[in-house]
Amino acid sequence: MYPDWPECAADLGPLPQCPGPKLGPFDFQGPQKIEFLEMLGEGLHAIVFKVRILGQIYALKVFRWIYDYNWLGFGEFIDRKKPEGVSALYNYMEPFNAECRAFGRLQEAGCEELAVRCFGYVLLDEDHERAMMTQFDFDKWSFNGDVDEAGYIEEEEQRLLYPGKNGKPPPFRCIVKALGRNIDGDRGDVVRQGLARQLLRSIIKLQKLGIIEIDFAIRQVIDGKLGDFSTAITLPHFITNPELNPHLSPAMIQAMEKQTFTHCINDYLAFNTAIREWNLDYGRDRCRLSIEAFPAGRGCLRKARYNLRGGRAAERTLCTFVDPRRYGWTANRVIGGANALPASQRRHAGRISKVAARQSVCSKGSKNRLRKLTARPDMWHYQCKEGDEEWADSVESETLGHPHFLEWDYKGGYLFPMKDDGRDIE
Repeated sequence: MYPDWPECAADLGPLPQCPGPKLGPFDFQGPQKIEFLEMLGEGLHAIVFKVRILGQIYALKVFRWIYDYNWLGFGEFIDRKKPEGVSALYNYMEPFNAECRAFGRLQEAGCEELAVRCFGYVLLDEDHERAMMTQFDFDKWSFNGDVDEAGYIEEEEQRLLYPGKNGKPPPFRCIVKALGRNIDGDRGDVVRQGLARQLLRSIIKLQKLGIIEIDFAIRQVIDGKLGDFSTAITLPHFITNPELNPHLSPAMIQAMEKQTFTHCINDYLAFNTAIREWNLDYGRDRCRLSIEAFPAGRGCLRKARYNLRGGRAAERTLCTFVDPRRYGWTANRVIGGANALPASQRRHAGRISKVAARQSVCSKGSKNRLRKLTARPDMWHYQCKEGDEEWADSVESETLGHPHFLEWDYKGGYLFPMKDDGRDIE
């Protein structure tokens, strides 16, 4: 499941092995050689180092071995004894793969300027792993689980649960990025109104590119750009694209649409929360921010709260800026190279490619050039269904809890949503 130890450079193919964008390996122009200079910090999913490679300074993000039960979508239906289902979730939802897919989309779309520049992934060889562990006094538990779990000795070591073909623990997975300066209010940094507006526009543009659930936070802004996509959902994705599974019921498709809308709206709620927290902590008169994603302090846009038709109240309508499903992902030819799919799913994906390509934002004649990407909202009007009242209230009042409420099962080569907030889906 995890990438195995490469025996030669040809083994380092683009990752992850699922339909959609992928990130290629970093080019060492020869044997791997990394000089660790200092540890810059740690987050929920990774530890970041300042390194020197080929005479250049980079940030190297080394990912933790996050417990599989903490991957989004993992629930009572996913069985570790059935590796196909675990692997299917891993390719989409594990933080390293989520970040690879997001940066892969920015690269294939020619929109790398929206984020910190990424130079590819690295599978740390044994010599460099040993050097890192020794230099910074780590042990095998330092990277086990997320930042809240690391260091605790558990009954199991996540890295050892899914060994490679030779039985060895898999190599550490890393991503090489441009080294930049983060924003730190304690250091005296100031977030200007113009930067806040730029970041909000970047969120809109990312969603237009099919990248959602960005987990926006000011601490993740590097040199004025977004730099962390370890929770990102990048289309095509089993949560957002029902066309990947021809066996879904109408109720399942409806639940997926609601889940996708929730992820989209959550990016703007996270932006509002970050701005309020900044004002609370550092909101002196000279740097207080007065910007919100939606007007009037609401958690979304409302086309109309209720429409009356024939004397009966129709469904409630919520609106957000972007429907990421409009992004024509097949125009980048990701389907044709999706060899990780079962044959039946590859055939199904091929049948939908012509339709999706017509909806692409890619300009004709080039798979890597987009027509001008703007932050102008496209608008997505979501019609609430029966039973959505409490959820809609939490969206509008910005009290939405954890955005993931679907539990998934893997059957016959496909992922199916089985429960919606604990309720069975027919």
